[in-house]
Amino acid sequence: MRKSIFTGLLVLAGLAVSTLAQAATTAAGSGDPGIPSSVLWIGGIAAGLAFFLGSFPPNRGDMAASEWDMQGSLFWTVAMGGIFGGGALYLNSGDTIGLIAAGFGALVGVTRLLTTRPPRVPKGAPLTDGINRAQGDSPKAKFKAAERAYNKASFQAGNSNRFATRAPRDWRYGAGGMAISDFTMLADSLASANSNTFDILLLLVRELPGEADQPAVIVVRGAAQLRTVTRNGNSFSIPQVGEIPAASIAGAIGYAWR
Repeated sequence: MRKSIFTGLLVLAGLAVSTLAQAATTAAGSGDPGIPSSVLWIGGIAAGLAFFLGSFPPNRGDMAASEWDMQGSLFWTVAMGGIFGGGALYLNSGDTIGLIAAGFGALVGVTRLLTTRPPRVPKGAPLTDGINRAQGDSPKAKFKAAERAYNKASFQAGNSNRFATRAPRDWRYGAGGMAISDFTMLADSLASANSNTFDILLLLVRELPGEADQPAVIVVRGAAQLRTVTRNGNSFSIPQVGEIPAASIAGAIGYAWR
């Protein structure tokens, strides 16, 4: 299985380079300057190698060598072909289209990296569902402890090696708490929570209901549980937690299972 995949990838990479080289020869023979053959070679070789290397599924460990990630192959072919081919064209002729192609290739590559980041692995004690109080000698020390737990939080599916993926954006707020526009948007997201896109909510709060100066990390896990969180004015009513005003929320982030 592994041998046949590698063989197929090498053949496809060779065909890509050969096709580009043939196009360069044809252009030269016709007297049409077109794209210089050196640029086609550079772009073709980069695209061919990227097609091969991009076929390894990310975050699969030893299993990556026995599987073929077609999506990864296509993404990296476009990315590397654009970066190297476009860059070579720009350096060779100063043509702006080469710079645009290189920029587009870089954008595709960065997008691929961001969407295939490895899951966050727990570094400390796992957070439990509901309230996770922070310890410290002062309100400031307690908040720093809560923030550390919030930053390091990760979630695992049972005893498997499957971890939830942290959302790209971490919403942070100052002493005034969560902006009402963001509060409204989060309330709408909670009402339509789906385990594939939003299955865990983490809230970093400056104080708990009835416990002044007691910061904590609140965990609401499971789409069904997220949908039970309701908006009450400018507060969230969280089952078994209580009313959490927007003004006390210092951070909010979601997780989804990949």
